[in-house]
Amino acid sequence: MPKRSFRFPVWQRLVGQDAVYEWLLPLKVRTADDRFVPKTFLFDPGSGFTTFSIGDAEQLGIPYHRERPVTIRGTTGTGHGFLAPLRFYLAPLPEYAFESLCCFSPTPLPRPLLSLKDVLANFRLRTLLPSRLHPLGSLILQMHGRHKGQPLPA
Repeated sequence: MPKRSFRFPVWQRLVGQDAVYEWLLPLKVRTADDRFVPKTFLFDPGSGFTTFSIGDAEQLGIPYHRERPVTIRGTTGTGHGFLAPLRFYLAPLPEYAFESLCCFSPTPLPRPLLSLKDVLANFRLRTLLPSRLHPLGSLILQMHGRHKGQPLPA
C-alpha cells in the first residue's frame, strides 16, 4: 500500500490578547446506526486519551457506555469520565476506520480532543516550517505500516 500523507495548517486564535496555535483535524465519527458524522478535533498532544463530551455524543448519536469510569487530571484540575471505544476516520482518508479508547466526559468541550497516543498508533508525524500556503506552518500525518486502521467498504 502506498504511504498516504495529509497536511494540516497551524491555526491561530486569540485568548485575550495572546495568540495560541492549534492543529484542527477533520474526522468523521461513527454513530450508533453505523453512519459517520463530521466533527473537527483539536490535536492535543497533552491529552492521555482522545476526549469527547457526553453531550455532543448524545446529540450526534455516538455510542458510549458508562461501565468504565476514570478520573482524568488536566491543566485545569481533575475531572471524571468514562472510557469506551470510539470509531472514526480521518476525513481525507475514508478508506480506513480507526478505533480509540476514548474518554467520554460530562464536561462540555469547545471541540473534541485527539490524543497523541491515537495519532502515533496510526501515523508518523512531522511539522513543516511556514510557507506561502501555510504561513504559520503545518502538520504532516503519514500512515505507517503498522497502522491499526480497518478497511471500510467503498
